[in-house]
Amino acid sequence: MPQISYYNERYKEINRSQEKFDYYFLGIIIGLLSLSIQKFDPTISYQSYYLIIGTWISLLFSFSAGFFRLTQTLRFKQVDLEKDKNKKLAKKYLKTYYDNIIDTYKIQVPSFFLALYSYALFKITNIYKLSLFEEIWIISIAIFIGWLLSLVYSKSISKINDSN
Repeated sequence: MPQISYYNERYKEINRSQEKFDYYFLGIIIGLLSLSIQKFDPTISYQSYYLIIGTWISLLFSFSAGFFRLTQTLRFKQVDLEKDKNKKLAKKYLKTYYDNIIDTYKIQVPSFFLALYSYALFKITNIYKLSLFEEIWIISIAIFIGWLLSLVYSKSISKINDSN
């Protein structure tokens, strides 16, 4: 019996840590968005304005997905299978909330990294004067890497679900 208690406490501790990380990550995203907007000087003639606008849009997507993910996580935690009278409906809600949490994570992280790449590319473009073709090539690589990371994450989650 003490072993089960230990694992329950560990599980609760891991959940609290994950929740703190989610809030921290949202803070980082909104901080980067506000900093990049604050540092932008419209009086300077930049090459490739679309990159900075794309950065802001990606950060907004990432923040929105993260915020939605937090709300779904809170809803997920509110469903109590032990106390709920309609267990079938409660399990359906749990599955829906869990799927939403995973799907929004697949949006949040790649869009965050896409924003980082496009902001770095915006800075590099204005220093080295890259051509449009080079910019598109680098953005395509960044999107591909983000897609691969999302695919690896979803495969690892599905393996965890299959083992349970």
